[in-house]
Amino acid sequence: MIVRKPYAFLIKYFKAIHLFMLALSVYVFYHTKIALEFFNDYVRTRQFIESETLINDTIPLSMAIFAFLLIAITVMILILFRKKDKPIVFYLSSVIFYFIFILFVLVSRGIMPTIIFEGIDPRISRIIRDIWLISYYLQIVLLVFYFIRAIGFDVKKFNFGEDLHELRIEDEDSEEIELATKFDRDKFRIKVAMEKEELKSFYYENKFIIIIIFILTVVVIPGVFIIKDIAANKRYSENEVINLNKFEFKVTNTYITKKDSKGNTLFKGNTSYLIVKFNINNLTNNKRGIKLNNLRLEINDNVYIPKTIYYDYFSDIGTGYTDQTISKESKDFIAVYVLPDSELSNNIILRYTDSLKVKNNEATALYYRIIIKPNNIDESIRKVNYKLGDELSIKNSNIKFKIDNSKIKEEFTYEENYKTKYIVYVTGIVLSLECDSKVNLMNALTKYGSIQYKIGDSTYTESINNVTPNNYKESILYLGVNEDMKNADSIDLVLKSRDIEYIYKVK
Repeated sequence: MIVRKPYAFLIKYFKAIHLFMLALSVYVFYHTKIALEFFNDYVRTRQFIESETLINDTIPLSMAIFAFLLIAITVMILILFRKKDKPIVFYLSSVIFYFIFILFVLVSRGIMPTIIFEGIDPRISRIIRDIWLISYYLQIVLLVFYFIRAIGFDVKKFNFGEDLHELRIEDEDSEEIELATKFDRDKFRIKVAMEKEELKSFYYENKFIIIIIFILTVVVIPGVFIIKDIAANKRYSENEVINLNKFEFKVTNTYITKKDSKGNTLFKGNTSYLIVKFNINNLTNNKRGIKLNNLRLEINDNVYIPKTIYYDYFSDIGTGYTDQTISKESKDFIAVYVLPDSELSNNIILRYTDSLKVKNNEATALYYRIIIKPNNIDESIRKVNYKLGDELSIKNSNIKFKIDNSKIKEEFTYEENYKTKYIVYVTGIVLSLECDSKVNLMNALTKYGSIQYKIGDSTYTESINNVTPNNYKESILYLGVNEDMKNADSIDLVLKSRDIEYIYKVK
């Protein structure tokens, strides 16, 4: 198909063509303004109003389509102008600009999901904002040119007057668009050869511009995609500090278990506890903390929230976090989650929500994500034996004590205000433990302990019953025990802490 007298057609409809181009460029400019406002707000606040159509509302694909139409029309004008030795700087600049613009629109659309779901580095967001700003001002210049050539351009400029005379453009020229369907092979070969030569000439005349476009296409644009990929996949690791405006947060350890601090199995089914141990460090004097509910686990498409009701089971690992605040100090805490065992083989991400804003039932969030690889601490129980006079220190706690002597009687007596007082256990007898720290020993027995005794080949276990008087000041702890214990062959205090069983022989 051959269009006859295309240059004549261009001159005759010059204003109409540029009016159409002006309409296309106004649409692109309008949406450029919307995209610029979005990134400008995001740079300032790190927030946005989320919606299902946010990407298409902010950077619609039609921007690239309309820019492509502008390139196609401009290239045709550029070819015709070049053949007639007319100025082509404006049109060549337009082609280059809209080519780069289309690539940037596609890159920006690709980055939008990362902004919505994860957030991007502030430096990257500022770069994107600045490029949109440059694009915005350059389009103002192009709009001015399109407007002048669409409304007030005189066809006698560019020496169009001579062209009009040579071409003898009349109203009937509008009828000179006809179809030729016969294919002339020789003519086609000559045309291809001529086009080749013209292409070479075009390259040498515009080598600098072509090299710039090549660099942008091969280096700059792929580079932006690489940066986008890095931003989209930014993940912190355990023991990596996250800076939150003079407030530091880091995950120090993570554990998987089915057992409490005493080693008792809490979950016998396909469910486990995941314990996250983390540190928060306030660098200011103002009391601050984090919101526990903002510290969630992401596993595939599932989100898990902390369970504070289980904190007591894991007191040996750390202090449960319940939105405590600290000032000018660093402290360790734990958060506990309940997970199906099937999730433990998947990638586990701890997500911290730094900011959350709800407007019109839509949430906007800035997330930090930490890759965690929890250790399973439910291994075989290791038994450690102690005897009278040994000091016992319980792992992952501040509890340590030493028992020097033990006795078992029906009753014990002591003096108070010159009166004899009796220590008895109404349903049994009394075991006395002389120690260096009565408080530590009692804390250990309460949290981790039981009493185990043997009579012949049989082993019996009893819970702890403290019968020590409140006002008793000596370093002796009195426990109420079963009456059968006076005939025991051996008596042990058994303290179970996670994967260690401490056995302290007192008889």
